[in-house]
Amino acid sequence: MLTEETEHEMGIEFIGCIAFGDAVSNLNLQRLSHFLAVVDSGSLGRASRVVKLSQPALTKSIRKLESELGFALFDRAGSLELTGLGREFLDRARHLVGQAGDLERETCLLRGGQIGTLKVACGATMAETHLAPALATLVQRHSGLRVEARVGDFRELPALLRNRQIDLGVGEYSAIELESDLKIFPLAPQEVVFVCRPGHPLDRRPGRLVTLAEFFAYPLVATGLPDWAVRWLRQHHPEKAGSESLTVTCNHFPLLKTVIARTDAVSGMPEGVARPELEAGTLIRIRLESPPLVNQAGIIHLNDRTLSPAARLLMEVMLG
Repeated sequence: MLTEETEHEMGIEFIGCIAFGDAVSNLNLQRLSHFLAVVDSGSLGRASRVVKLSQPALTKSIRKLESELGFALFDRAGSLELTGLGREFLDRARHLVGQAGDLERETCLLRGGQIGTLKVACGATMAETHLAPALATLVQRHSGLRVEARVGDFRELPALLRNRQIDLGVGEYSAIELESDLKIFPLAPQEVVFVCRPGHPLDRRPGRLVTLAEFFAYPLVATGLPDWAVRWLRQHHPEKAGSESLTVTCNHFPLLKTVIARTDAVSGMPEGVARPELEAGTLIRIRLESPPLVNQAGIIHLNDRTLSPAARLLMEVMLG
């Protein structure tokens, strides 16, 4: 285990510059990383294991950082809660450490001529309609590519991007399009189709359009109600514009399709998600008399973060 003194003697030191208030301080990036580890771990003991330092050495590193800054980062009265200035400083520290990590990664990639690792996250809908086909294309073209993909709640994408846990996010952007630190590249919209099982009461009306009132008379299952869907419902069927109108909420489409196939439940999903079942005849499209509903999705990344070669390749494939 290296002590901070040993690291200094070996020249393992990175100097950054952060403007804070009226002062500009030269700060050791390794001490900033120690500070972030304590915040994220919630204790000195856990943080010391993360950064591979003894607890006394980690404590000394934090105190040196506080000395450089001229103010306390933690309220040590029985806890490790951040002080007011500590909370204000946290985002700036994350920003600088993240940029340093980006620079190191890009330098290594340039030196080795590598494509690198792509870290991407998306919601369940985008996983099926956009991300999976794009990744299949990339894997086929670039054997040296490594991908870490996660599927979850699209509303978590901004936090994952800001913490530099992912390079790109793919998802519905209507709820986050006003965030100034994020850049959004819209994808081609996909129409939402409304579906039920063969033999459903709504399937027995050939050539007749179904009203939203008739549609919502049956249990509704879906991955959720994103903002663009809520706005559409408020305009055309306001009494069903809340999440309470959903009988089953799940981000796993195979589960939703099974529920639809075995019950009188109905659903709305992007045409690309429902296409295999529609073509096989295991799902039936319900023709509504209301105007079409289309999703609003895009590729999202941090404005101030340079994209890796792998991230740029994914964007090229997805944006065409």
